[in-house]
Amino acid sequence: MMAFLLDIITFLQISFSTNIFRINYNCASNSKYFTQHNLNYIAAENHAVSQYWLDFYSEYGLKVPQGQLGSHPNNLSLDDKFTYKAFLK
Repeated sequence: MMAFLLDIITFLQISFSTNIFRINYNCASNSKYFTQHNLNYIAAENHAVSQYWLDFYSEYGLKVPQGQLGSHPNNLSLDDKFTYKAFLK
C-alpha cells in the first residue's frame, strides 16, 4: 500500500510540475513547448476507461480527460529537449 501511495504522490508531483512549466512557457512564448497528444485512459482488455482512473479523477471532482490534449511523464521523458547527464566522483 505504501508503494502505491508513493507512486500516486510522485505522479501528482510530476504532473503538477509539468503543468506549471507548460502554462508558464505557453504564456511567455505563445506556443507549445512539449508535443501535445490525445490522452488515452482506455484499457486494451475491455476498451473502457479503467476503474482506477475513474476513481482517481472522481476523488478530485474531475472527469477522466480521455481524448483531450495533454502530456504524460513517460512521453515527456522521451522528448529530445531532455538530455541525460551523469556525474562521476
